[in-house]
Amino acid sequence: MEIPATLESAIDAAVTHHLRSELGARGLLLDSADLGLSESTNAALGRWLMERLLRECYPDAEGLAVQFERTGDMARIGAALAFGAVTSRVLAGAHDRAGRRTSAEYLCAVFNLAIGLVDGICDGETTIGVQLLDHCENADLIGAAIERRQRGWLHTQLPDLLAADDTVAFTATVIEAFFANLHDLYSDDPEVRGIVGRQLGDALHAETASVRDPFTALSAAGRIECSRATSVLPFGIISTITNAEAAPTVSARATLLGEAMWRVDDLVDLVDDARNGALNGVLLAACGKRARYDTADLAAVLDSPVIAAAAAEAALRLHDGLPAVRVFSEDQRAYLAFVQRYAAIVPAL
Repeated sequence: MEIPATLESAIDAAVTHHLRSELGARGLLLDSADLGLSESTNAALGRWLMERLLRECYPDAEGLAVQFERTGDMARIGAALAFGAVTSRVLAGAHDRAGRRTSAEYLCAVFNLAIGLVDGICDGETTIGVQLLDHCENADLIGAAIERRQRGWLHTQLPDLLAADDTVAFTATVIEAFFANLHDLYSDDPEVRGIVGRQLGDALHAETASVRDPFTALSAAGRIECSRATSVLPFGIISTITNAEAAPTVSARATLLGEAMWRVDDLVDLVDDARNGALNGVLLAACGKRARYDTADLAAVLDSPVIAAAAAEAALRLHDGLPAVRVFSEDQRAYLAFVQRYAAIVPAL
């Protein structure tokens, strides 16, 4: 869909304005000093996690460098790892953070990178993305969570077309690393591994439904729920991994943070999702039961209160998903830094 540049600019400006206003009104924006410090800390965490993961995935240093150069932006991969670890910290309960707590953060980091890589592949090339999702489905991820498998169980079985894609090959290797660390962390708890496996199955089904022509396969209500699920379910998995020692269930805070990011993501990607025909909860509300978006939907969104409403909902969910304290902790500031930067909100001087 062709989108006039003036309309695209107006929508981007409206999204930034309303997110800044709603997040700021609830005290969820960092000033320039706190944002800079948190981003520096997050970047260092991302580099450390990336080095650990790459040593695990590619013990041969030379092979590591060649393979990793082909996967894309190192900073982006480090950021995905750091966000997973920081989300785990924010969702952690009062149980001991030493030992298993640190391992859980690493596992959540690897998980977040894996889903980010899969999502990026699906966004970039739907055909390749669907084939990768089908390959994961056929590989039985639930079974992989219950029974440990040998190295290469997913990567070496890739169809030739997928195996030739370096990003897909790297993604498969990261997925394998996730399962290996899941078994290491919860080697004595098959119940937890089974729960994570079932949650992964749900997330895989939601992602597949979201990219396999959802406008004809799903009802209007089903499209919105599918859009929500692809954002919320990963937070549930991080919650289970993080708090399994206390209670292997999805916390209410995980759902709230997932719904907040669903709305933020919808707003940030409004124009791109319209252009690519991807599921977007804000656009779906505008086009109703029709099978596709059009330019009029974007114009209608801009002229309606829907952007402001989605921004308000995102801020409310984010506020409720963080403990009600007068001063944010270092981990909470780190999390808010990710949200603020993703929403492209520049702090006031």
